[in-house]
Amino acid sequence: MNQTLQRKVHHLREIGFTTPEICAHLNLGLDAVISLLLHEPVSRAPVSKKRKGVVGRPKVTLHESDFVRLVNMLTSHQEAAPLWTLPCVIQELRLTIGPRLSTDTLRRYLHSNGLTFSQQMKECSLLEEVEELVRVKRSLLYVLTHSHARDFGFDSVNATALIGISSSNRLAFSIYQQSRISCPALSNFLTRLLLLHSQRHVTVFFPKKRYGYLVQRSIVPSSQRLHLVPY
Repeated sequence: MNQTLQRKVHHLREIGFTTPEICAHLNLGLDAVISLLLHEPVSRAPVSKKRKGVVGRPKVTLHESDFVRLVNMLTSHQEAAPLWTLPCVIQELRLTIGPRLSTDTLRRYLHSNGLTFSQQMKECSLLEEVEELVRVKRSLLYVLTHSHARDFGFDSVNATALIGISSSNRLAFSIYQQSRISCPALSNFLTRLLLLHSQRHVTVFFPKKRYGYLVQRSIVPSSQRLHLVPY
């Protein structure tokens, strides 16, 4: 795989280019662009230099008391849980623990825990089936997953995040103080995801074994812009 081309594709996605726009800009086919987006670009190995003392920023840790306060802040409107993005969460974190964490640091931490589009889509082979949605309707691609507080080492905290990961690895999520995802929570999440992208079609991939029952029982937003794809 051409790593230089892959980095160009990911860079264009990061600065806001849609998939069809990337195709036109780089003169590539849709299948090639989607394939490049599904694989994380390999970062260049840093040049090794011997330096005295601590290099870079110290590792940031989030204490359980801070985490509990953050969850309480993010779930203060529990009946209509808002949809959070990383920049908004960083603002809440700074109110909770001070200016010790950047958006990039938090994103790298979440990515290292498997919250990337390519990691979640490893078992999915349906991208060709949504080719028309991407090419003609310029649909945004998301994959649905969820995480518990215990997945990040906070075993005593009862909180679950319902997460949508875009093909450019941008995250949107709602947090609930409960151990399982409910039908109303899923309905609320999908409704707010459509509101976040009010002018776009949105395609959401979801694993049938984890969410098939919930999707069937939930009141899914009635919109021609929402496309749910089980795998």
